[in-house]
Amino acid sequence: MSKSWNSESYSDAELHAMDLWGRTIEKGYRENLDGLQDNPEKRLELGLKGLPFPYDFREATISLRAIIREKRKSKQDYEDELRLLYWLSAISSFSTLSGFNVIEMFPRERLKDLNFTYENLGYEKLELLSKTDKKWIVDLWGEPHQHTTLHDVHIDIWHEYEGKLKEKYIKEGLLDTQPAPKIEKSLEPTNKDDYIDLIKERVIYGNRSETKTKGKAKYYNQAGRDVTIEEFTLEHYFHEGYEGYWSENDYWAQIMMLLYWDIVYAKLPGVFDPKFGSFPNALQDIPYDLFTEEFYTRRKEMINDRHKELGKSSFFGLRAPSPERELRNAWKKHRGEPCRIFDGWERFTIDDLCLATSVLNPSQLVKIMDRLLRDFNNNRSGLPDLFLAKNGEPLFIEVKSTHEKVAQHQTEWHEYLIKEVGVPVVVCRVAEH
Repeated sequence: MSKSWNSESYSDAELHAMDLWGRTIEKGYRENLDGLQDNPEKRLELGLKGLPFPYDFREATISLRAIIREKRKSKQDYEDELRLLYWLSAISSFSTLSGFNVIEMFPRERLKDLNFTYENLGYEKLELLSKTDKKWIVDLWGEPHQHTTLHDVHIDIWHEYEGKLKEKYIKEGLLDTQPAPKIEKSLEPTNKDDYIDLIKERVIYGNRSETKTKGKAKYYNQAGRDVTIEEFTLEHYFHEGYEGYWSENDYWAQIMMLLYWDIVYAKLPGVFDPKFGSFPNALQDIPYDLFTEEFYTRRKEMINDRHKELGKSSFFGLRAPSPERELRNAWKKHRGEPCRIFDGWERFTIDDLCLATSVLNPSQLVKIMDRLLRDFNNNRSGLPDLFLAKNGEPLFIEVKSTHEKVAQHQTEWHEYLIKEVGVPVVVCRVAEH
């Protein structure tokens, strides 16, 4: 078979995929990992065998991190291990949140042969790298020319194999070839002058630190610790009597999943693969159509029914329910289950999430959920940095440095929150004394 990326037929890709996934699943190596907490070398070996599953990328990088720490303690050279950790993080960035299933069409060796350099790929957008990893990398190799992902570097190859996957689904009768109905946008494109009239701005001042995070300035808080501008602003509002969280997008995505879990993971044709077992699971933790227009159109009736139920006096068969009660029940039921749609179960507690249900009325909460569910691919980012409340009144805060621009997808969310949801949004700029 030719080694060219462009010469492989659907049948060849499918055979490679069957070989890769078959060998990986049959090994049963995950069951062996529990007994290898103190043996990072063996854990790394098993993790590498399981590639390209996301679970195994994580296992391999965790193991390498432990090996590097031990070598640093004993003052041994660890650059080879760091190069492997960086390589794994780079290769992992070829897949997207929405497209892991595309990887099943890739031969293992071709995935390994994707070309890149540290200078041109960088580290900031490689999600598997921790802050400590990045510090080690910069200490050894210096700063790169740019930061991107392997997915963006090889987008043409990704699109080719995305086409092969679609061909596979059509062949198996799992994909409707009719075009999906267009989704009506909830807002017209934002007019800049209207936005300026609509939004409130304020400036708070602090003492700037010499350190930076992702190129952004940091400021000293009242305890003398250098913190991000988001943390600095959050503390400022705490002193003004507010409560709340650095929520960004993840907070709302987690609430969405808890209240609509059974709908997002509805077992519709073509959105999951039964060969991986129960759905969701560690090997398949998002529906295949999540980032497509079909996601909403296929579930529209179920979503609208849930919207209505959230504001009714009966929901899920419980007596005297409320969105907060349903959120708490869903947390008890699903906490710890695989779900890549938000960043793990540890960032927010259930009490953190319930601030939203305590200060937003059901209609306001449903409107935020509705915009996410209608077009998750485009609307999953852009929500304000902070979600706060004072005396039961909600407030969104977008944190910016002095001259930092508000992005278009952020202004669209801001306008929606003000006009449709009825919650004020403030752009808070942090400036140096």
